[in-house]
Amino acid sequence: MTEYVVVGLGNPGAEYARHRHNVGGRCVNRLAKRHAIELRASRAASSGKGRIGEAEVMLIRSRGFYNGTGQVIAPFLKRERVAIE
Repeated sequence: MTEYVVVGLGNPGAEYARHRHNVGGRCVNRLAKRHAIELRASRAASSGKGRIGEAEVMLIRSRGFYNGTGQVIAPFLKRERVAIE
């Protein structure tokens, strides 16, 4: 059962690569690498499940724009039965 979901926000495109809104996405990439969690790309996001310490986590990096992240992430949360609150 997924205990934690870590969502990395950002904006796509080279013009936003070093923008402050993309820090969350870079953090998800770093967590995935550090804890050997494979991120698989879909049209809406890259995501993967694994363990960080004793916790089962899901990492999600939105591939859409920062302001549309809710629409991208909602299906993942529903599929994993993660309460929104």
